[in-house]
Amino acid sequence: MQAVEGNGRVSIDRYIQGLGERMALTSDGDLAAVVMAEEIRVQDGRIAQALRDVQLTSAARDVISKRVAVLRQALAQLRTENKGKDEVTKPVPSLTRDDLTPLDISVNTVTSRIEVADDGALLDGVVPLPKGPDGKEGFEVSGSVLDAEIRRLEGLQQGLDTEREVRMIDLNNLMNKRSNMIQWLSNVSKKHSETQAGIINNLR
Repeated sequence: MQAVEGNGRVSIDRYIQGLGERMALTSDGDLAAVVMAEEIRVQDGRIAQALRDVQLTSAARDVISKRVAVLRQALAQLRTENKGKDEVTKPVPSLTRDDLTPLDISVNTVTSRIEVADDGALLDGVVPLPKGPDGKEGFEVSGSVLDAEIRRLEGLQQGLDTEREVRMIDLNNLMNKRSNMIQWLSNVSKKHSETQAGIINNLR
């Protein structure tokens, strides 16, 4: 059948060809939308993991910060009493066994929580004292021992700060990428709707 263009008229074979092209576009759009929706789902998983990483590094840092604060206070007390001599060992009533145990932090990948391991060992150089009449444990420690542990913990803290910043950047990038995916999917859906509306109008 001869195609006749103009005045809104088109031959039936030309119309059928155009309809086929629009249907192919719709089909491709559907496939692309399905692929993008799956990619968004995968991206959501990556975002959730990045968020957990940020939360875990923050939680670990908080645990370290609390221990450092306790040890710094005790170190300041010792230095005052010993007139700045860190090698002198003296009892520090404010410190408990937990405070004088090497801080060993681990991540439970099942619960996504920070755990503090405690094998009961004391820092090298800490001297346990006999329990007093009240049953409380006492310990002697030098400023140099506390200072060494504080420095070790501060090193861990700095590493966590760096790692947290990296994870925050990752999280921000993932969120931006997801936002772009959502926008693309919205545009495809809009184009799909417009194509369907055009097909229906042409069939009327």
